[in-house]
Amino acid sequence: MNATEITSVERYLRTRFNNPGLSVKARTTKDDSADVVLNSEFLGVLVKVVDEGETSYDLQVKATDVADIEHYLQTRFNNAGLSVKARTTKNDSADVVLDDEFLGVVYNEEVEDRLSYDFNMTILEMDLK
Repeated sequence: MNATEITSVERYLRTRFNNPGLSVKARTTKDDSADVVLNSEFLGVLVKVVDEGETSYDLQVKATDVADIEHYLQTRFNNAGLSVKARTTKNDSADVVLDDEFLGVVYNEEVEDRLSYDFNMTILEMDLK
């Protein structure tokens, strides 16, 4: 990701989550991703995706306790407007909503008999303009 993309996504995230403490930092090892930091603490990874000429950015944030997933996201993003809503057709994921607007999905992920949750948020290039 180049500096312009990082600045655009950082501005979008700060505005979207109403949190000026969010930062996007370039990674030295991968050109297609960046670290997302909240007040100097690692929050997740942002991955650039180009599909059929369309660019989007996937924000991947890990959480560890399903009972506290909504509270975890509200605390991590410092935004009480975030909520997690069960999906009617799937039991391995839930929708993440901010003030009644869909933001992304939390998926159950089981690795070596440990259950964790993966929050995925896609940011369309048009959202950055």
